Amino acid sequence: LSLPFGQSLNQFSFTENFSFTGVGIAGAFITITIASIIEEVGWKGYCEDSIGNYMNWFWESMIFGVLWSFWHFPLLFIQGTYQAGLMVNPLYVVNFFVSGIPMGFVITWVYLESDRSILACMIFHFFVNFMQEKIALTPETKCLETIVIVVLTVIIVMVKKDMFFETRHVGRLLEYSNSSNNEVHTD
Repeated sequence: LSLPFGQSLNQFSFTENFSFTGVGIAGAFITITIASIIEEVGWKGYCEDSIGNYMNWFWESMIFGVLWSFWHFPLLFIQGTYQAGLMVNPLYVVNFFVSGIPMGFVITWVYLESDRSILACMIFHFFVNFMQEKIALTPETKCLETIVIVVLTVIIVMVKKDMFFETRHVGRLLEYSNSSNNEVHTD
């Protein structure tokens, strides 16, 4: 989609390094891995279910997406981070934070479809972070990528509207199982 807007084919190549500096390739790989593990343990191990216990998964995803997006706000002020590099153009900064909202829906979908597996979310999170770092997409293409993610999110929500708008789990999340028969288990 970005090629008609003048973007180069080179953006689809792999980068040699990561966008954050000073830690080396091994350090960057470890940072991405640890971030995926720690963030998902916190987000899925506590935050997602804490919010989801009070509302349907659509509104939980909206709130979670906003929180997840702004969780990264301090990185704007840490030199050498991807987010600090966005400060050259306010559009890039806005795009980064807006893109976190539909990603909140996508990762909630991964979470629920995997029977609330934190490991599945860790793997997905790692994959997204790694690919965002290793594919040399331009900031302009990442703005188009956000549009694609929004479209994907709308499709997921429309196809899985029973999942996103059901309220059976509200107030009973510890009892609720997202198994194929959607029975409430009170073991």
